[in-house]
Amino acid sequence: MKLVTVTWQPDASTLVAQAANPDHAITLAAPGERVHGRAPGLTAMSATDAFLAGLAGCTAWDVVEILRKQRQDLRGLSVLVSAEQEPDPPWPFTRIVLTYKVTGKSLKREAVEKAVKLSSDRYCSVKATLRPETVVETAIEVLEADAG
Repeated sequence: MKLVTVTWQPDASTLVAQAANPDHAITLAAPGERVHGRAPGLTAMSATDAFLAGLAGCTAWDVVEILRKQRQDLRGLSVLVSAEQEPDPPWPFTRIVLTYKVTGKSLKREAVEKAVKLSSDRYCSVKATLRPETVVETAIEVLEADAG
């Protein structure tokens, strides 16, 4: 069983999330009025941004491990997440786009596509937790690593 504790920090208007390792806490910002997509004085990630980061992290590790098992020469991976939410409470995500930027030596595009699909369809627990009506799309960029 996983256990995470979230504690309100009233003086900072934040929440602090801790899991099994107390050295790796995450500070979460309080929801607030947004100006140009950002909360004024925002000093931490919002809970919904942390959820999207968790989704990206979950699928990124899957892709790394799958490509390693396929003996692909992976040199770098980043996942950009863009998301749309309903305008009214509880503001569920309606569309999420994951863009994978994968760098390596002589990577096979088919292997990368298979790794992304396996993560999405079988292994990523965060993705599996999303509501069925949430549309999740992917895009993949395969880049050749510099020699050396």
